[in-house]
Amino acid sequence: MRNLLITSALCLAPMAATADDQLDRFASVMVDMNVLMGEMMALEIEQGGGDGTPVRDALALLEWTPALQTAAACVQDKFADVAGPDTFSTMLDDIETVIADSQGMTMTEFADSVDPVALFPQGMTEDESLAINEECGLPDAQLAAMSETGFTAAVMAAMSESQ
Repeated sequence: MRNLLITSALCLAPMAATADDQLDRFASVMVDMNVLMGEMMALEIEQGGGDGTPVRDALALLEWTPALQTAAACVQDKFADVAGPDTFSTMLDDIETVIADSQGMTMTEFADSVDPVALFPQGMTEDESLAINEECGLPDAQLAAMSETGFTAAVMAAMSESQ
């Protein structure tokens, strides 16, 4: 029995490490996407005659909070349950490609050129993906993190000055 437990633990350890690595990668991709969106907002503000610098400066305020970590782990687990673990990794690959290809775009250009399917796991609908994000509390955790760091206030101030 003891040998079975030890063997099981040794077999499961790499799976746990892979899950942790994927969660770290998910965190990195989420941060990169937030930075991209902030850059896009800054460009839109500048095109409207405002100063995008406060938005860019506020990007440094964004943090990976414990609430975001918990929500992201939940999303990762549920995506893997619904679409399979390999699908989650493929989705991260796709999002990284979208981020790389979208540098320098405005929000409008992004919306016009990016296929939203690339932002969701293959085999899941957009509605299913959004429902899991909501169920895990990811949007609320993201909004709270942006508010707590002052990012939201900086964006709102910069946008009101450009109008």
